[in-house]
Amino acid sequence: MRSIGVAVLLWSALGAVSLADNLDKHGVFTPKKIALGSVPSMDGQSYSGGFTLSAGEPLATLDYDYEVAGLPYFVASSVSNGPVEIEVKYAEQFPALSLNYSDGPSQFTTSIANSRRVETHRFTGDEIGATVTSMLSQPGQRWQSLRLLTGDSITFQTVGLQASVEVIDDLTNLPGKFSSSNAKYDEIWTLGVRAVTAACLDAGSQVPSWSSSEENGTFVPGTRPGISYRTWNLTDYVLNFESQIIRGGAGYTIAYDLTGNRDGVQIHLASEYPNDTTFSNINTTLFPANTVTLAYGYDFANATSMTSYILGQYDVPFNVKENVWYPVEIRVNSTAGNIVFSIDGQQVFDIILTEMGFTDEQLSFYGYASRGEGAIGFGGWQDQASYVRNVTATSLSDSSEVLYSNPMTDESVVVPEFGGQSNAYGVCLDGAKRDRYIWLGDFYHTTRIMGVANSKPEQIAGTWEFLFEYQADYVYGVSATAFALTSGVANETQIKLIVDGLEGLRQGPGYLDTSDTDNTTHISPNTNGFLLDALLQHGYTDQAVFLFDNLWDAMISAAWEIVDSQLNVTITAPVGTDGTFEVDQPSSSTGVYELHLEGTEAATSFVVQL
Repeated sequence: MRSIGVAVLLWSALGAVSLADNLDKHGVFTPKKIALGSVPSMDGQSYSGGFTLSAGEPLATLDYDYEVAGLPYFVASSVSNGPVEIEVKYAEQFPALSLNYSDGPSQFTTSIANSRRVETHRFTGDEIGATVTSMLSQPGQRWQSLRLLTGDSITFQTVGLQASVEVIDDLTNLPGKFSSSNAKYDEIWTLGVRAVTAACLDAGSQVPSWSSSEENGTFVPGTRPGISYRTWNLTDYVLNFESQIIRGGAGYTIAYDLTGNRDGVQIHLASEYPNDTTFSNINTTLFPANTVTLAYGYDFANATSMTSYILGQYDVPFNVKENVWYPVEIRVNSTAGNIVFSIDGQQVFDIILTEMGFTDEQLSFYGYASRGEGAIGFGGWQDQASYVRNVTATSLSDSSEVLYSNPMTDESVVVPEFGGQSNAYGVCLDGAKRDRYIWLGDFYHTTRIMGVANSKPEQIAGTWEFLFEYQADYVYGVSATAFALTSGVANETQIKLIVDGLEGLRQGPGYLDTSDTDNTTHISPNTNGFLLDALLQHGYTDQAVFLFDNLWDAMISAAWEIVDSQLNVTITAPVGTDGTFEVDQPSSSTGVYELHLEGTEAATSFVVQL
């Protein structure tokens, strides 16, 4: 191992570079109201700039009045009994400011926006008058709180966000207008405009946070791991790399299902937590010093509808130094579900996933359960940063067979591979809180208000360009058919061909999502609903009537809008009775399923393929 002493300087340096990149383009968001006290408060006064945190009023609640996004910045004008540490929280909804992780961790932000909604800053006399920025930008938020952790007091000259989305304080300046006799309708339209301006991004507006060099490999900030698309199919392998902790710890991901964007095995290495770099609010319960923590799922903490499981904590047999390179080896036997972790040549754990005390159902996500196969990635927890370099994966059975290799020194290669590059197109995302997640369905109805509100055709066109780059030419489906029809890109001949092709997707009461969807899969009224609209626009009434008459009656879940193409039936009838069971069966030649039954007092069960 080898020690260096330049890493800590990068924390503020990278933030300063990012601040300059976007400032001229978008400007800044500043709070509209502020409340000082000891707990978060919605009862704020007009924000005019300077404010002080002290023992009597240790917490400031900032209200931006509407959804904003960008890189947080702070300018302190005085510090008393420093160093002063400030814990900052960000949230879309006010109640989240009272939660440990605010409204995070967010699982749809990687590498650019911060998936952690809590961060810490340290101020000394050296920072007075300087613009201190966060390492990572924050996705959509309205609320922000600053809490005094250490020191006597601190006075801020100003705080805010270097905007990563368009700054529009006055909606009357927009090219689109809406006015009606109903004030509530006017407010609904305004809300839609706000949602669009926060969720739709200009090209190049999201600034990368990863950087690479020949000496230190790649700098990785403490957020949800960036995942390598080149390693999507790794199985039965030995992963080797060098890792250096700059502050707090480093995170490593294996077994990630890249195609489904789900699950993964999370590994966290904690340093010895030296006083000069360790914040006072560090979570030593979740990550004790000099340990490796193992988890299954998206993260080490639960998020909405996504549960993560801590599988174990293991002591490292030495003090893990910061600013020191350590060789790391992870041996993965996907067949057996066996994972062995070693650092600096010393084994820390040797486990089998199926023997960790959790059920297969728990260690799975929507039917998928990895036992080690899948992609790798690098990240970290709140306030952490690290370096990684010289990453290789070789076959578990043949060390001479190299499955993957990346020295992590070429930024132009590393950043795009791990999903951390700036957005090449203007795009509309699935809400302002996500930095790279695009839903066709949400975009479909968003385009209507984009056109009449902010009038940015480049964001509409950019979203299409982005989506077209990822289309497969060997599969067709309901959504693609619907969007081809509604967008106007298909001529009459093409429209007839793709509508005729729907017969290949017909299953029971509706249409399967794609031509490679298993025919036992639930059918979605969501995607079929978009198709219905498209069919009606072009006069294909037979297909539309088929959906009207069959699909929505078969819905079994309002929450996820799914339809089962199979009907499971159990009938119990008294002895001496008989009758005919009858149900619509669109897939049959007669359109009706009939079965004559005689009562036996025993349960008779059967399955009808609708």
